[in-house]
Amino acid sequence: MQHIHCYCPQSWDKALFDRVAVLMQQLRPQYPTETLSALLAQQVDDGYKMVLAQNAQHQIVGIAGYVLGHKLAWGHYLYIDDLVVDEHHRGQRVGQALLDFCQSLATQHHCDSLHLDSGSQRHRAHKFYLGQGMHISSFHFTQAVNQP
Repeated sequence: MQHIHCYCPQSWDKALFDRVAVLMQQLRPQYPTETLSALLAQQVDDGYKMVLAQNAQHQIVGIAGYVLGHKLAWGHYLYIDDLVVDEHHRGQRVGQALLDFCQSLATQHHCDSLHLDSGSQRHRAHKFYLGQGMHISSFHFTQAVNQP
């Protein structure tokens, strides 16, 4: 098993956004990498944070994008918006390292809970999350608005 180092970058530049966008495209293939890079920069400006997982060769092999917040239903929470592991590094405990790091962040920020949504078609991801002690607490419903 390779050593994985997880961290939250203290500062961002275009080169780092571009590197992250290449990997994020594996989760969000509907966006070109240039668009993803710009969208990630916008989200960071709006309070979105990212945990990066690097291997010993300093390659970014996983990302967890999250926000902190408070809701009546959840109390103070950490919500993982995006969790992606490079397809060539799956099964190497990168996802576990990212989730463990996010759980540690939730504890540090005195959160009551940690949440994420996973697409209904992502059966391998569901098996992973359940194996990490998470449970399915609800169904997430959505409706498009202001679209033709």
